[in-house]
Amino acid sequence: MKKGMRDSNSLIIFVDFHDTKGPFYAFAEHLRINEHRRESVEGLKRAERFPKTFDSPRIGTLQETKLKVSQRVARPLAAGNVSLNTLYDVEGHFDFLEVADVIAIEGVESRLEHEPILIQMTHKRTMSGKAFLESLLEDPSLTHRVEGQVGREVTEHDELRIVEFKRTYQWAVDRARGSDTVTV
Repeated sequence: MKKGMRDSNSLIIFVDFHDTKGPFYAFAEHLRINEHRRESVEGLKRAERFPKTFDSPRIGTLQETKLKVSQRVARPLAAGNVSLNTLYDVEGHFDFLEVADVIAIEGVESRLEHEPILIQMTHKRTMSGKAFLESLLEDPSLTHRVEGQVGREVTEHDELRIVEFKRTYQWAVDRARGSDTVTV
């Protein structure tokens, strides 16, 4: 016996749903390490690591200087590219930045708001040049991204500084600081 809308001449498609797979026949769960490597989640167990509640967003030092980056980095930020979220350096240009600090990018402003482009540091780490070169075996696309920002090939004797960030806005900084008058 067919069930559906009696008054309609439209084609009705019935789809069986599986409790865990939905309407899909088959799929594989995997952990994406990078664009070139995936690992099965079979045998892995989910661990509760995150707290039930989070603290309010924190703003660190609002840097008065602007961060000078290559045009290869500045242009996508100005265009609103949110996939760009990591800066690489071997010269120590980012050493003064700490997690939660906010800094404007030199030479660009947002196209819609005509305000400075602000980024907030979310993570900071260093990696030996040797470890970086070994990681290229798993993700060769890193070569282009890193060398484009560093301006040369990374050698095994370098110390690669990696700063992850998120784009933020003046209104978010003001709100987190509890003031409407703090500007960069």
